[in-house]
Amino acid sequence: REEGVVLNAKKTHLTLTAMEELRRFMYVNGMTSKNRQKLMRNLRVIDLLVLILKCPLDGKSDEGNLTSVFKEAYDTLYTYMIGRSRKNALYFAKYIEFFQTQFTQKGGIGLNVAQMIVELIRDKRKIVDRITHAQIDEFVSLLEKSQNYRFLDLLHVLCVCDDVAIPNNQSYIVEKWLSLKQGVYLTARGQDINRQPNILYISIDSAKSWQALHEFVDEDSPAYDKNNHDFLIHQLDLYKALCFGRNDFAINIITKELRYLTWEETFLSLRSDILPDAIRAKYCDLTTSLFVDVGNNYSVLDHPNICFIYDYVGSKDEEKSQGDFVVKELVAIFPVLRDWIAEFLEQNNCMVASEIGLNMLIEQVLRLLYHLVKFGYYMDHEDVMQLLPPMLSLLDGRKDFPFPKDKDKGSKDAMKQVLQFQMTDRYDKSPETSAIVNAKFQALEVLDLLLTYQRNSRLQSFVGKFKIAEQSVTLKKQQNVLSPLMYDTFNPHDQSKKCLRKQRQVNKEMRDMFSSSAIFDIENITKVLLDLTKYKYNKMITKALNILNKVYSSKTNMFNLSMKAQVLLTQDSARVHREVLKNMPMLRRLARAKLDKEQVKLMGSILDDLAEFCHLPMTPDEPHPMNQNILISNGILIILFDILVQEVDIKLFEQYGGMTSVFRKTLYLLKLLARENEAVQMHIFERLDILLDVRVVENDLAVALREVFYGNQTTCLKINPRQIQKIVNRAADLQERGPEFLDLLSMIVKVAGTDLTLKRNQAYVMKYIMQNFKKVAFVLDLPRDEREAILTQPDQMSRLRYYISLLDLLAACAEGENLFIESLCQTILPMEELLSVLNNPAIENALKKPFLRCLHHVYMKSTGSVVDMQTSEIPHDP
Repeated sequence: REEGVVLNAKKTHLTLTAMEELRRFMYVNGMTSKNRQKLMRNLRVIDLLVLILKCPLDGKSDEGNLTSVFKEAYDTLYTYMIGRSRKNALYFAKYIEFFQTQFTQKGGIGLNVAQMIVELIRDKRKIVDRITHAQIDEFVSLLEKSQNYRFLDLLHVLCVCDDVAIPNNQSYIVEKWLSLKQGVYLTARGQDINRQPNILYISIDSAKSWQALHEFVDEDSPAYDKNNHDFLIHQLDLYKALCFGRNDFAINIITKELRYLTWEETFLSLRSDILPDAIRAKYCDLTTSLFVDVGNNYSVLDHPNICFIYDYVGSKDEEKSQGDFVVKELVAIFPVLRDWIAEFLEQNNCMVASEIGLNMLIEQVLRLLYHLVKFGYYMDHEDVMQLLPPMLSLLDGRKDFPFPKDKDKGSKDAMKQVLQFQMTDRYDKSPETSAIVNAKFQALEVLDLLLTYQRNSRLQSFVGKFKIAEQSVTLKKQQNVLSPLMYDTFNPHDQSKKCLRKQRQVNKEMRDMFSSSAIFDIENITKVLLDLTKYKYNKMITKALNILNKVYSSKTNMFNLSMKAQVLLTQDSARVHREVLKNMPMLRRLARAKLDKEQVKLMGSILDDLAEFCHLPMTPDEPHPMNQNILISNGILIILFDILVQEVDIKLFEQYGGMTSVFRKTLYLLKLLARENEAVQMHIFERLDILLDVRVVENDLAVALREVFYGNQTTCLKINPRQIQKIVNRAADLQERGPEFLDLLSMIVKVAGTDLTLKRNQAYVMKYIMQNFKKVAFVLDLPRDEREAILTQPDQMSRLRYYISLLDLLAACAEGENLFIESLCQTILPMEELLSVLNNPAIENALKKPFLRCLHHVYMKSTGSVVDMQTSEIPHDP
């Protein structure tokens, strides 16, 4: 190009063929291959394609040929970006500024650019976080001008990233796109626009003209336009993305304020038989996202409730102790939905492979049902029993057909095909089977929830029986069948006739309890689940086996859970339990979300309230064991770890600044929960590697981890060398900004509150300190006058804190007469330097304590007991 060579038809054909071959090369069995994409990167083919795209296009005689080459190049780059390879995205991200200038290229190239940028941004949090509002404005402007679905996709990937909502982007797009009513297809019911009632209409020109939706999406209609159809589908997908993660602002704008999609429209589309099933499936999905998974609806089954308020157990008010005191959002529309779902499942109780659209609709109806069950709308036993038969029939693949039944075609060939399908073909991978598997998988998710519902109701009943037995013992009333179990003297292995009779009565009572609450026919469900394991889809196999395991271990699970159950006797405990139950759903939802400023405030206040419960009033250092256990029983530890493992980009402090306070409060709560609680200390210790990767709030992390090792010999003995090395490395990186890590190491080498020194830990800590000496012990390398200045001048407080912590650590490592460590410490801490500090009157006596400890343990004999863990010398790497 630089030499003025014109691209003729022959060269264009050769170039296009080469690019098409490159594109095909990246596919293996219809899926993109990471290794082949990597080859494109390593051989610099990507850079070559970008170089071609940088050629000027305007005013050249070969503009048409060059436009074709550009489009093919963008398609090749799009293929390179398909998949979730971070390396591919990272390599390509350096060109993103150039591509953002290419949207306005003529000849339709902008659409190819948009398609490729979508794939570049998809699920790449680091890129999404760097997209500015000005760039979003540009995308919205391009959407309004072109009304092409690729620009809808571009906005879509900015709203949800790796199943995490990006609320700032969602709200901004709603303001800029929907509020202006440009580049949006409008829908309305016939009765709202003076047309035929109960028919949905669509307008693609800002309500100037309307067309019935069923005609608009009819592929056989002469007026059918595929681009317009695609735009509608992708617009519905974008509505869902804008509301993902319960964005109340977006939901309110779309469903109420600007009424882009009202409940009446959505439910009409869902019920409308004249619409294609695939479109109805979209509207069903939106029903869940915009009207069900919203507001105060929260899961009552996600986490087992194992705290029971004694006064309420077995009474009509028992639901109050389960925290069911939040007003449900769907009181008005639930009966309508329930009846429609029951009717729909009754009509579609078997699946037909060729009807992919219908199977997609079944999947979405089951997803809607899943959310309703999860949010506690199906707590009535009768409703549950009404659901089960059609759902189990849907799950049973032995009743599926390859094509719809036809009375006129009962031929032998057709019967053979059906038999062949039911015996083998239905298990094989295909687009038809995928739709069936997705629907059955969603049914399994509902089944899973119903098993949880069954277990919870059994546990509730069991605790009720415990209360009756306990009261009969306390009040010395007539003996209850289960009363003997309240005494320590009860021996379940006693074979005497009297005891055997008692045992039989107890077993009968338990069997009756289990059989009265059983909602499944074990034999039938086993056959159905075993059949599902034959499908060649991993997610189906694992889910079916998981549920099978749950079915057969349901009684054991209930008893295991009952061993952890807490029965709350006092009013204070009941109050704390209610407060915790009220806050947990919100905390669970926010734990994995990217938070805006309001959500940061809300989460901070919840964490503060929970922290208050964990210690005695006005005394933060004294733990409150009962309240700790109430929080732990409600699953707080899982949520705290979810918060701490969030991906935070330190460079984007403006976006993530609020997370610093959330992390601090999370670690503070974790510290309070771990205080004098060995079970929590062990739980945290088992996840030590995860916690050591937490950034931003390192000091708070070290303080929280100290609680794990404080006075806990087990965790101190179990820590492995790699973890010790990680802690030393963090201390080396932070230096005076993280003296708390040195305090943490001091806890690990000597069990606090005892004279127990751990020789192995001392050796490893010294080994890694010596490996990082220049960084960890940088204060010891300073000239003597600078070290004295640290000890005497008040403006060097952070260095002084680090210096003191380092000496305390070295003294702790030298304790216990380890000659090798003593000789090392004598090298780095000469006696005359220690004595000069001790004899210096300008240094406060309180600061001399660690120097005195070093002098004592390094140069004099100590009498502490030693745990020798099979290493008498410092370990060295071979």
